[in-house]
Amino acid sequence: MNTFPASGTWYLFDYGRVISTEPLAEDWDALGEAAGLDLRSPSSSYWAARLEYDGGGLSPAEYWASVLGRAVGGDDLDRLEELDARLWSRLNPRTLEVLDFLAAQGAHLALLSNMPEGMSHRYESEAAWPGFSPPATSAAGCAWSSRSRRSTGMS
Repeated sequence: MNTFPASGTWYLFDYGRVISTEPLAEDWDALGEAAGLDLRSPSSSYWAARLEYDGGGLSPAEYWASVLGRAVGGDDLDRLEELDARLWSRLNPRTLEVLDFLAAQGAHLALLSNMPEGMSHRYESEAAWPGFSPPATSAAGCAWSSRSRRSTGMS
């Protein structure tokens, strides 16, 4: 007897440390080198304003200024944003197997994440996993689900 729920069931996934893996030491090292600070520790300045940044309350320039203790912009800001996105870009193969299985069963997949808006747009345009759930909802305003944007009116 198949006990799997009928197609059409919704499954909600978080991104960080669920779809993605824990950041690798080499990625923390690259970000720390660019920042001139060790940011890996949970008590580092990387985390102090992270919830506000992820929630859309700070711009990238404001967030990184709080992390570094000085204004940052231009190429330096772009590099920090790129390295920050890389921290969370490695995909968990076991979760991808689950997503593949659920999608094949006709399940609806959705992503709810607190990733910053710029990061969500980067992943949406560059990464393979959003194919499982184009619109998700992030605290910063990203919206993806397994339905198309046209059918939901999302943009």
